[in-house]
Amino acid sequence: MATDLCQLLTFALDNYIPNKQLDLRGNPFAAEFKTSAKDIVSHTLDTEGLIVEASVGRGNWAEVPWICVFNPDITTSAQIGFYIGYWFCADMNGVYLVQGQGVTAVKDEFGRNCHKELERRTELIRARVPEFKDGFSNTRPVLKGKTPIAMDYEHGAAYCKFYARNTMPTADVLAQDLNQIVSLYTILVNRGGLDNIETAANLGGESQLKALSFEQQRRYVQHMRIERNPLDVKEAKRLFDPICMACGFDFEATYGGRGKGFIEAHHIVPLHMLPLREKVSIDPAKDIALLCSNCHRMIHRGPNTISVEELQEIIKNDKDMARA
Repeated sequence: MATDLCQLLTFALDNYIPNKQLDLRGNPFAAEFKTSAKDIVSHTLDTEGLIVEASVGRGNWAEVPWICVFNPDITTSAQIGFYIGYWFCADMNGVYLVQGQGVTAVKDEFGRNCHKELERRTELIRARVPEFKDGFSNTRPVLKGKTPIAMDYEHGAAYCKFYARNTMPTADVLAQDLNQIVSLYTILVNRGGLDNIETAANLGGESQLKALSFEQQRRYVQHMRIERNPLDVKEAKRLFDPICMACGFDFEATYGGRGKGFIEAHHIVPLHMLPLREKVSIDPAKDIALLCSNCHRMIHRGPNTISVEELQEIIKNDKDMARA
């Protein structure tokens, strides 16, 4: 059984084609590969909060098996978003470590033009994270596959590194490369991912963005994306009553059944404290505040986001003045 990255990748390259001739259902190699991949890659990562998955196909053997590392704020599927992956060549003579993209969702939307769209996004990734040049190549991977999905993958790789089967680096070198590309992945997320800053008004309002510096705009987009993570929002709603923590507004009390359970989530950590090179871990019990739509917009209004407590004080002072 493989115990490090070198053994894992070599194990897959040596055994995939022979086992591909056998039934996938109940195949011992397939089961061991998926289990070992998740365990070894997860333990190799220096960054917490990431998800590791591996696949040799569903129902039938894949032409290009993979191991992927997902930031759950972006995606938990190889079909959508962007992620880090090991893509194995169809002839099993080597494997690529890549900054890749989910091609299925792009193909569903753009059809025959999906390759152009994938390439547009790879250029955006490279421009947003020019540091990739220090250790990786922007040469398109050659996976040697004949199926459309294998060829689609190639157009979605922003940068990569190739490991030949017969000259596989040591486990330490592979671990260093993996953590370097994951660090670049985190930087990409924190710099806006695939979102164009000029379209970020949809996340929070054009007037706010115009008042911010370009770096603040990047942080704003990241912040708003985090606040829209459905898993964190769901957990916060489970922990707290869906009543605005700033003004006490209750959507259900005002709108009846239509407003039941409705509330917005706000990430409490100030924007300037979000680390650039680290995965941001969210504890819904401590890091999420539930707010009505108006209070949420007021907290983000202008160049400086205020705290929930500051907004509570504003509301209190306004009520005191009204009573005076």
